[in-house]
This record gives sequence, structure tokens and C-alpha cells, in this order.
Amino acid sequence: MSFLQLLTNRFPTNFFQDKIVLVGVTANSLGDPLTTPLTTLGQTMSAVEVNAHIFQALRSERLIQPVSSIIVTLTLVSTLLLLVWMVPRLSGFMQMFVSMSFGLVCYGVSLALLHLFSLWLPIGSLLLGIAMVAPLWNALRFNRVLSYFLRESSAMQAAGNQGLFVAKDVGLATEFESELVLFLKLLQLKNCRLTCNHETIFHTLDDKEQASQQFEFTKDFSLTLLDQCYTLQVSCYRVGGEEQAMLRLISQVFSRFSQGGGGIKSSHDILIDKMQFFKQLQVESVKTQRLFKSAIDEMGGGLLVADEMGNLLFHNQQAARMLIVGDGETSLFTCLTQLQFKKSSQTWQQLVRQVLLDGKTIQLEANTLYYPDLDITINTMHAPQSQQTLLLVNISNIEKIKQAQRIRNETIDFLSHDMRSPMTSLLALTQRQRQHNDIPSEVFLKQVEEYARTNLHYAEQFLQLARVESSEPIEMYELDMGALIQNALDSIYHQARARGIQFSFHEPEDAWVTGNGEILERVMMNLLTNAVKYGQVNSCISVAIGDQGDSFKISVQNSGPAISDSLQQNLFKPYQRANQGGLNKQQGVGLGLRFVAVSLQRHGANIDFVSDDQSTCFFFHLKKLPLSLNPDDSQQSDKQLKAETPAA
Repeated sequence: MSFLQLLTNRFPTNFFQDKIVLVGVTANSLGDPLTTPLTTLGQTMSAVEVNAHIFQALRSERLIQPVSSIIVTLTLVSTLLLLVWMVPRLSGFMQMFVSMSFGLVCYGVSLALLHLFSLWLPIGSLLLGIAMVAPLWNALRFNRVLSYFLRESSAMQAAGNQGLFVAKDVGLATEFESELVLFLKLLQLKNCRLTCNHETIFHTLDDKEQASQQFEFTKDFSLTLLDQCYTLQVSCYRVGGEEQAMLRLISQVFSRFSQGGGGIKSSHDILIDKMQFFKQLQVESVKTQRLFKSAIDEMGGGLLVADEMGNLLFHNQQAARMLIVGDGETSLFTCLTQLQFKKSSQTWQQLVRQVLLDGKTIQLEANTLYYPDLDITINTMHAPQSQQTLLLVNISNIEKIKQAQRIRNETIDFLSHDMRSPMTSLLALTQRQRQHNDIPSEVFLKQVEEYARTNLHYAEQFLQLARVESSEPIEMYELDMGALIQNALDSIYHQARARGIQFSFHEPEDAWVTGNGEILERVMMNLLTNAVKYGQVNSCISVAIGDQGDSFKISVQNSGPAISDSLQQNLFKPYQRANQGGLNKQQGVGLGLRFVAVSLQRHGANIDFVSDDQSTCFFFHLKKLPLSLNPDDSQQSDKQLKAETPAA
């Protein structure tokens, strides 16, 4: 109450009976030298009112008691230890959130103790510790990371740039100039000028272009390297795909060397510099990984990689094609069960166990439904970093190697038997004539001529087959298939007449095709010779050229026994011979039909046949050459073409 209210008797006298009255200044205008708290209404509390509250608290024994120092210390230590345990396991944002949560919880606990139990818990040091835990820990962690970056980057730089895609350091300006000139010569730029400090060191000019023709595009490239200023000016009369590719390559070279050989620009932050350095190493590592993965995928053989338990870790594309491995396949043994052993009686589990325990390499042959000859190699590779032993299964398709071995063996047999037999007989004949002289001269010369012609025939067939099976191009030109077949018929006429065989030839008015006349005539002679040799005596051989719209069907049909089923499967393989007229005597060397098949493949055609008990017909198709040509086409048709079809 104010002192004025007391003087005007607004309160009775007994109102102050048995009470302690504190008198003091309460007017705000008078000022109070003491800093006092605020009232619940937000007004400044006078000093006498503060003293009244203190006096009342003393009388009622409601003083605030401080918490024991032991409890404060335990609370501080336990809270900070808990926060130190949690901070390293959290990200930066979560560290901030958890630290703020700890601070709010401690502040709330302090207020609750004060209002409910009149206990004062000092939390200033605790809040300061909570605020400093995360920054101090991050500073220590940053120092460790930075030390690691500095140590590792120094070691890598000391070892040198050993990456596959690291640009070469330039040591001398003359070395760079020579390499740049070689690069420009490689690109074969027609109009360019390279200068060093305004002095021309390389210059090209296309003299074939007209002097009056204007350049469509001109671009300058500049580079300062080792205190030398290089400028390259490239001019183009036209800008096509090739010119754009050249400009892109030149731009890449100049950009790389302008950045210090592909180096990293230095910044003011050492951590950022090291991060950029490791980023470049990561890029090189990704490039190298992609390179090796691409190389493994494109390798000729299949590769399977598994762990010790048989879990499939990797397979390349070739292995997926050979074994039909699905993308979700996880078992090595499931993939290997598709392979059938040729000689081994063990299971895949036994073989893998032997490789793991003995550490030896196992090599064996197997086959699948689509690959008859596969070479399988199983070995192990140890990975010390992961403490793991990897199983490597290499699968190679050796079908062509096996086929080459078979052809080699057949060729050796041919040379050692078929070609030696006539020569051996000839030597025996001459030795007998020299010792006994009991053979008439005419008979002796006739037999010698027969043996020589037989051996010459074998050699010619062998050389002709080797010619068409080679990779050398065959000369192609326009030819009349009717005239070519007629020439072949004339060549076989006497051989057919000896057996009483006649020819029936049916051809259209025009049968023009593109091919090699010498080879196609030899094809027809081989077919006709076989038709005469294996046809019935006193029969007729039908030769026809049928018009099939865009192609001609050439067929040779004779009357005779059917070709056996066992021989039909290998009819066009080398050194396969049939019985003549049902007899057991084999005639020829077995290269004629092989020559026919390979020759027609070089002409983009395939030989086929139909055989029954009455007759056998061989036929093939050749693309028809259109006759309605314009003058330009007719001039072009006079030129000889070169066939680049690979040998079979």
C-alpha cells in the first residue's frame, strides 16, 4: 500500500496489529539504485518489495537450497559421457538436434527442481559442455581425416601417377612441340598453322582446293605451356562429321595441357584440394574398372567367379551365352550342371573340392547342347584384403581348334595314303620293269601315265580347295550361266559317253549372274563328274537352269542308288567318298563336293540335294543379274568387282 493511503486512514489501525511493516520507496520516478527483478505484470519490482519477499521466505523457511556438489558433478559427467558416446554415431544434423535436446532437457529438469522442490541445480557449465561436445569431436575427426588425406596423397604423389588414364607430364617444350606436330600429322589436317611465340613451326595448305573458295569455318586454339605461347589455327572449307571429330580431339588436347597436363586447380582450402585429388583418382578407378569389365565381357571365352561356398559373384556375357546363365542366378554349380564331361567321371562338387584343398588347376573337356567342344579350366585366386578365396572357371570354345585338328589329321592321311599310293605303285612298276622287262612298252607307258594323271588330279583338287578356302578375295564379274554349263558339259562328254550316259540341258533364254567363271565352271564339272561316276549306265543326266524370279536354280539330277543316310550327314566334309555303283571300291579323294560347298558359299549360295532310290538331285541358287540397265549402270557393269566374302 502507498504511504498516502495510510495517512488518509484508508486502512484501520488494527490492520497492522502483530505485523511487521517495511517502509520504502516504491515510486518509479524516484529511481532505484539496485537492479531488481520484474513483477508478474512485467513492472519493475522495488527494493523494499524484494526485501519483503526475502523476509517472508526467511520466516516461512522456504529458502532455495543448492544441490549437492557431488550430485552436480555426477550429473555433469554422466550427461557429457552419454553425449560423447552418441555424437560419433550421428550425422552432422543429428548431432545438432541431439545436443539441443540434451540442453532443453537439462534446462527443464533445473526449472522443475526449482519450482517443485526449491532446489537449485547449476547447469551453466553443463550447457557449455553440451554445446562444445559436437564441435570438439568434429574438430578432432576432421583433423584425423585431413591427416589421412595428407599422408595418402603424399604417398600417391611420391609413387607417381600410375593410372591408365593419367596424362603424360610435359618436361620440355620441344618434346611437346614434336608430339603436337605428330598429332596434327596423324589427323591429316589440310589447312592449319601452328605457331610458337608468333613463329610458325608447322603449316599445311590444301593446294587442290580452288583459290577463290572461301573457308566455311576457322577456329583458333591457344595454349601457354612452359613459358611458351602456342596457337593453332584450323580452317575448313566445309564442316562435316570428320571435321567435327578433328576439332573435338584438338580441343581435348589443348584443354588437357592448359590445365597442367590434366591436373587439379589449387584452392585456398587444403581439404578441398585433397578431396579433388581423390576425386580424380576415383574417376580413374571407375574408368579402369569399366575398361576391365568391358574387356572381360568381350573376351572370347566365358568366365565365372564364385566364392568358396559356390555362390556366383560374377559372370561375363560369353559365359551367359554358353551356359544360359540368368541375371538372378546365384549358384555356381547350377551353371556347371549344364556341362557334360567327356572323359572325367567326377562330379563338379568333387572337382571344386579338389581345387580348393590342393590349390591346383584342373583342366578338362566338356560339352553342352549347343557347344560340342569346350575346354574348362578351374583354379583359385586369393584376395588378402577380404580374406577370401575365389573360384575362377574359364570356359573356352575349342570347336574350331578341334575341327582344325581333324582337318589336319585328314590332310595328313590324304597326303600319306591317297597321294603316296599312285607314286608307290609307279615306283613298284618301274622297278619291276627295270628288273624283269616283261611289260610291253605301250602297256608300261599307259600305266605310268595313268598313275601320274591320278596323282596330278589329287594335287589339283587339293590346291583348288585350298584356294577357295583362303581369305583372299575372288574376282567377280558378269557371266552367262548357260554358256558356262555348256562348256562343263563339253568337258565331261567323253567321260559320260564311255558309260553310255546322255545329257539333257534345259536353260532360259538369258541366265546372267555375277560370279567367278573359272570357279563356277569347276563347280559344275565336279557335280557332273559325280553324276556320271555314280549314275546308272546307259541313263540320262538332267541339267536345268530354272527361273525363280530374282534368282536362278541350277540343278544336276542323275539316275542311280540313293545316298546312304550315314554319308548324307558328312557329304560336304573333306575326304568323304561314296561307293560307286553299289560296289565297295571307293573312287576319288573326296574333295569335290567340299570344293562345291565352299565355292558356292563364297558366291553367297548354298548347295543342297534330294536323294531317293530312283535318283539324286543336287541344286543351288544364284542371284539373277537384271538386264534392264541404264547407260550408267551398263558402264558400271563392265567393271570387275572384288568379292570380300570371308572363306568358309
